[in-house]
Amino acid sequence: MTKIASAFNYKIYRLSDQKIIDVDYTRLLPEKILTKMSKIEFRCYLKEVKKREMPLSQQEILLIKKIDKRIRNKETVRKSKKRFKEDFVFEKEQYEILYHKYQEVKQKNLEIIKLLEQCGHSNDTVCQLKDQMNNLNHNFVQFEI
Repeated sequence: MTKIASAFNYKIYRLSDQKIIDVDYTRLLPEKILTKMSKIEFRCYLKEVKKREMPLSQQEILLIKKIDKRIRNKETVRKSKKRFKEDFVFEKEQYEILYHKYQEVKQKNLEIIKLLEQCGHSNDTVCQLKDQMNNLNHNFVQFEI
């Protein structure tokens, strides 16, 4: 039994109490513990396992492949979530720019309508413009992450 290399902040915890345990490389750790490892921790663990005298059994090889696939999928999901969040933030910024421009245009249109009222244009024309401004079909919503 050897202690785990601390160069990688490599920690394996007993599930009941959170203490670092010694690892017996003659047999693999339980699947439950292996799946909780990060990609680097798992690679480091496999290097240590491969140093032992006896070769890996077929069952151990299958388990390692299964765990490796899970760990890679976990990394992929994490990266895709990060990419999705970055895309969302970018879209939100674009949306806020458009909303700000919309507000500016709306404000300028209201000012133009006030000027038309002051200049003495017919009330029918001014009322039509006001109705058109109030009945715009642009719905802007607030988004949050």
